[in-house]
Amino acid sequence: MKKYWFIFRKHKVRLLILSLSIILSSVFQIVITYIGGTYIDTISTAVTTKSIYLICLILMVLSFSNQIVRYILSYIMNPLIEKIVFEFEYYMLEHLKKISIIEYKKFNVAYLTKRIEEDSRQIAQFFVNNYTYIFVRGIEVLTIVIIVLRINFILGIIMILICPIYLYVYAKFKKPIYEKNLAAREKSAQYFQGFSNQLEYLEDIIIDANFETENNLLTERNQVYLQKFQEFINVNNKFTITQGMIVAIMQITIYLIGGLSVFMGYTTIGRLSILLTYFVQILTNITYYNDLAK
Repeated sequence: MKKYWFIFRKHKVRLLILSLSIILSSVFQIVITYIGGTYIDTISTAVTTKSIYLICLILMVLSFSNQIVRYILSYIMNPLIEKIVFEFEYYMLEHLKKISIIEYKKFNVAYLTKRIEEDSRQIAQFFVNNYTYIFVRGIEVLTIVIIVLRINFILGIIMILICPIYLYVYAKFKKPIYEKNLAAREKSAQYFQGFSNQLEYLEDIIIDANFETENNLLTERNQVYLQKFQEFINVNNKFTITQGMIVAIMQITIYLIGGLSVFMGYTTIGRLSILLTYFVQILTNITYYNDLAK
């Protein structure tokens, strides 16, 4: 990544604006969730309607502001990614012009084109989508945990426990997921290369009437790809189901302890709704780091 840092430096102003927008959006989301839970408690205890109007006004301002920030994110991020992809492709094209023709002819043109496009897009998307989120989401989790511990210490501990459990599950599945995904991608590229070869040498195939051999070869490559893809899907589904079961157990635990806390007067319905929403946010952030590690 350091080798291509000069490409990202060209867009430092836009990247800075994106960073600020991402931070603002995260802050808005945490605050809106907290005020929304407070509103539920306000309804049940309010003597006048003034406090209800005030909270609704605050929520409206924050929600509209958050939508504006999200619009700015989308408006800047997507065109920026496409521009960086082009600059990567342009850089690779200039690099290929400097190598010998003999060396260049060793590569299949269609395969090389596909790989340059895919790799350029993956690098651009990976950096733009993660250079700020990788820090913001960690701070977001820490902030939410602190708030949850202040609301209900027991439920806060339960939410903290899910982090190492999630990481342990991912550690068990990390290697097979990576290997199966890599194998599926390579076989997909080989199938695409075979398909492109048939189009490129279609005239020769027709003249030689070599239909059966070429079709069998293409079908065989497709079957190998489908087999590898199915293996990846199977191991990924096992990982997803395991995560889902952990989430279900945690949710039931939170409902049980949270419900009993409300019944015994240790917490309120509004604060319980805050805890449930924050729990989902924590899971979303942990899932983000799992996907990032993949």
